Amino acid sequence: MYTVVGGGIAGLATAYRLQQHGHQAHVYEASEDIGGLAALYETAGDPLEKYYHHLSKSEETIVELAEELGVGDRVKWRIGRNAYYVDGVVHPLDKPWEILAYPHLSTYDKFRLGMLTLEVDVRGGIPEMNAYETLEAYEDVPVKDFLLDHASRGVYEQFFEPLLEAKFGDRKEDISAAWLLGRIKFRGERDPLRGEILGYFDGSFGVLLEALVDAVGQENITTGARVTDIEISGETAPVGSPAGITESGSSESSADEPEPASDGGDVIAGRDASDAPSLVNDTESSEVTKANQSGTVKSVTVETADKTRTRPTKGVVIATMPNVLESLTGYVCPIDFQGAVCAVVTMDESLTDTYWLNISEDVPFGALIEHTNFVPPKRYGGEHLMYVASYIQSREERLWRASDEDVRELWLEAIADLFPDFDREAVTQFRISRNPRVAPVYERGYLETVVPYDLGDAVGEGVYYAGMASRAQYPERSLNGGVVAGFECADRIDHAWQTRPPPAWAHCSRSETACKSQIHQSSPVGRAYLIELRESLLPRNGSSRSASSTPSPASHTRTKRKAHGLSRGRRYEKEDTQQWLVRRPVVLVMNGRQFEANHRASRFSRIQSSVYAHRLTAVSAS
Repeated sequence: MYTVVGGGIAGLATAYRLQQHGHQAHVYEASEDIGGLAALYETAGDPLEKYYHHLSKSEETIVELAEELGVGDRVKWRIGRNAYYVDGVVHPLDKPWEILAYPHLSTYDKFRLGMLTLEVDVRGGIPEMNAYETLEAYEDVPVKDFLLDHASRGVYEQFFEPLLEAKFGDRKEDISAAWLLGRIKFRGERDPLRGEILGYFDGSFGVLLEALVDAVGQENITTGARVTDIEISGETAPVGSPAGITESGSSESSADEPEPASDGGDVIAGRDASDAPSLVNDTESSEVTKANQSGTVKSVTVETADKTRTRPTKGVVIATMPNVLESLTGYVCPIDFQGAVCAVVTMDESLTDTYWLNISEDVPFGALIEHTNFVPPKRYGGEHLMYVASYIQSREERLWRASDEDVRELWLEAIADLFPDFDREAVTQFRISRNPRVAPVYERGYLETVVPYDLGDAVGEGVYYAGMASRAQYPERSLNGGVVAGFECADRIDHAWQTRPPPAWAHCSRSETACKSQIHQSSPVGRAYLIELRESLLPRNGSSRSASSTPSPASHTRTKRKAHGLSRGRRYEKEDTQQWLVRRPVVLVMNGRQFEANHRASRFSRIQSSVYAHRLTAVSAS
């Protein structure tokens, strides 16, 4: 059984892919709900994500997954209208003529901006096509320097600088040009006559989550369960042991111990977000006290409301934010993360006709995203739904520390300043979500700091990472990246499993029957589960049972399969000390099919064997 920490999209995708490879996996989610950043609110119609979500055409893996799960027809591709609010005017920027009419860029600035979005470098007077294909080449280039060099000062100051300020605040000078170029690629699919093409699930992204949960199996997902410890063999203490958790897994913990959040939960280390000291990893004060350890994952300790248990595991995939990775393994990720305050405003009427409205003014939020200008209001019982969102760089910021009521008042007042005709009485609901870690800060040199999928060398064999600090979330984070990260970890696990050496067979002795077996198979090379039998020989006349009590071959096989779950496609790994009389070949489960292995008979003419140790062992068949 493999353990997956985190019940967001990455964790569910990991478990699903592992099962597709034929492995068992169990997902543990610290909160009571799965979904992470894709968690939902209820509306008068379809549910809606607490944080805005959509798909770009470049996000192919998640769409393929939806098709595989039978919900691909629920993905609808629509036009998401974009506009820029400058000096009291909403300027649409979807169609070529709208861009040409934009008054805050010169003709030259518009030309340079257009060439940049088409990935054409016109410096030196000779156009170079596909000039920005390799993002890594711009990893160490500050985004401001890049724009001044590859576009123009007007493009930077009048177009990009307000957007960078809204997203990264005072960190904007640290941002890598690779992030900007990657975002242009990520959001680059456009209909030349209508605008940007974006996707959304009819019924919310919960449709995909429900399909994943059904595929993984409700019985393989436990919510309200936090993994507090990972035991790795060969260490003096389990990696990531909180105070009070012993190496054996017994609990002396108190309710005040840190609680790792899921990938997108609203809890930081078991405390309310407002009590935590900073939004980013304190890499200067943290020490990797348990990294670079040798050993193999042996077990995980899982804490629920009523008990704490230690469970054996073949491996662990941590599909959460990197702070949870650090708390469990000691692996320090130096990537800084920014938080967000996001409100869903329910209104009786629409504010604009735009989906995504960027704002150049000095306002206490970064953008207005009117969801029902993208997905029709009829899907939500006629309600008009709008996201108001702001990124947070520090918990000392006023917005993070403000109460929900203060945020509501601040934001509604700012909206009324932007739109004098806005009727506050039209607002029927104002729901706020806060999360301390929603996106990485894509600084220069970011790629050097991503967490590897396989942490075998840094932490221990069998430890993997599929969270937002993984390579799949570069150069822009997305739900698609979560699926990719989960698949990458599962594929690496399966590859390691397929290539592992077979175990050495037990040698015979005078007191034991040979249990060396010859595998008979008609299928291609694959994994197999072999029942190893350790048998003691009894004297010719020393049987403890009469011959009549010996089960027939057919009944014995049925009994054995029933007792040990050897049905098609099911695999077990457990110890069993029940006594059995064995006169049949051992049963083998290989690639979901049942085979038999020849059991070498003893030279004794009459044998009764007592099986005193029985186990199912995974082997590599060849």
